[in-house]
Amino acid sequence: MRPQWSKKTPVLRSDAAAQRAATPKNPPTAPSPTRNNPLFTPDILCPYFKQPILEPRMALQPEVELTTDEQKVSYGFGLQFGDQLLRNDFPGVDLAAVMAGLQHWYNERQSLLADGELNPSYDAIKAKQQAVAAELVAKREALAAQFMQANAQRPAVSTTASGLQYEVLEAGEGASPGPRSNVVTHYHGTFVDGTVFDSSVDRGEPARFGVHEVIPGWTEALQLMRIGDKWRIACPPALAYGAQGAGDAIPPNTALVFEIHLLGIEE
Repeated sequence: MRPQWSKKTPVLRSDAAAQRAATPKNPPTAPSPTRNNPLFTPDILCPYFKQPILEPRMALQPEVELTTDEQKVSYGFGLQFGDQLLRNDFPGVDLAAVMAGLQHWYNERQSLLADGELNPSYDAIKAKQQAVAAELVAKREALAAQFMQANAQRPAVSTTASGLQYEVLEAGEGASPGPRSNVVTHYHGTFVDGTVFDSSVDRGEPARFGVHEVIPGWTEALQLMRIGDKWRIACPPALAYGAQGAGDAIPPNTALVFEIHLLGIEE
């Protein structure tokens, strides 16, 4: 992945560059619900949400008539509201209360609750979400530390002063990149449990990017490598995406493992 997404391939980019990076062409995604599922028609997609449309033999509930333009646009508004609700989802969300609030305000321009009653509840839900997030952060930090400590004990692994860990899988004899070099690599990125989140190998297309454009762990490792080298590196969170993570692809405070094959240098 570019630390973060590059315009060509998703290689690791530095945090600052990551904020400016474009959406990846092939971002990591969950398995498609349409795959091997006879209830979906994979080739028919809703143009706005890009989600599979159910075939007629499986009806969505509640049923609704969608014959006029007005009905279709109204349904479209509902899809947008539903998408917004999903983006702000929380445990215990009550769809009946959501629909009641929508109807009360649209039909009557009135609410059963004053702001003074709503705001404390908003704050309470936010506090619960923050507590859950903090717990996840602590678990990820502990997992990352545990993995890095165990990996460092392996005889084949070397650790640099920054905390980067590397293992030489294949030795090359070419030149080493400089801090402003452009390189060609194949790489395979996984979480510490082995789950693949990005791989130029799987895409079958080498990645090209600047040594200075990638996450700190990559920038350091590449300058230690020679053309032809194939290394496995382990990046602690501080040398990967840190506390920010990388969108939905990389959670915050996550250690990452990469196999990197340095194919060439393009000056």
